[in-house]
Amino acid sequence: MKMRGDILRLSYSNYATYLRCPRLYMLQNRFPLPKISYADYEVGNFLHRYFYDIISNKLMYDFTQPESIWNNIKSGREAIFARDFPDFENYEDMVEFYNGIKNSRIVVYRDEENYISKIEKGIENARKLASRYRNSNQKIEQRMSVYEDRVNLIGVIDILTDTTVIDIKTGSRRDDEYREQIKFYVLLNYLKNLWIARGEIVYLLSGKTVPYRFSYNELERLRKDILRVAERILEGKFDKNPQLCSSLCPYYGICDSLD
Repeated sequence: MKMRGDILRLSYSNYATYLRCPRLYMLQNRFPLPKISYADYEVGNFLHRYFYDIISNKLMYDFTQPESIWNNIKSGREAIFARDFPDFENYEDMVEFYNGIKNSRIVVYRDEENYISKIEKGIENARKLASRYRNSNQKIEQRMSVYEDRVNLIGVIDILTDTTVIDIKTGSRRDDEYREQIKFYVLLNYLKNLWIARGEIVYLLSGKTVPYRFSYNELERLRKDILRVAERILEGKFDKNPQLCSSLCPYYGICDSLD
């Protein structure tokens, strides 16, 4: 577990993972895997930085060749489909495989042309949306850390203005899931700064934005549920969610052998 002394550090990702499958949360913390490169993450990171630079008036040059950007992201690494990962017999085999590809491969979930198209659409929509988010008082990638009982809640807010917590998404639209994430960040800001911000999701692929408003009661319910989850983690309750057992889980096939 991510502990600092007897304090549990909990991000939205940790919280959401535990809600989906407590055992997966445990495995990720007790049996971490070497970091490998995922194309979805790296393309998303590029589009975040591009958008930040535009709204901060820091973009010193323009990007007009999505294919060149994709090649730069790949950096000479060969693409490997996640579906082509082998079946692992044990944790040691997984670690060896991940170590073997971490510098030479980039993991993809779709054809490379799809990533080039994603970059092109993201750049186009970032340009269209930029003027709406230029604000001299905005804070980009604002780190938050607050303490509640034995829990240290942490997170990074993409854009924080005087009124709004804004989260940038570079994947497909998933309003229900992302509503809970933006609510977590609004709660973080409330606990830190003692005012309830509006929330907003910006989808760079579609150019759409979705606003949210949360009441004090909604935030309080979330705070209590986070503390409930934290207590279960500290008590070592890590039951498996059998409904989520599939090849999409990196520990699929060896989950039951790890304790």
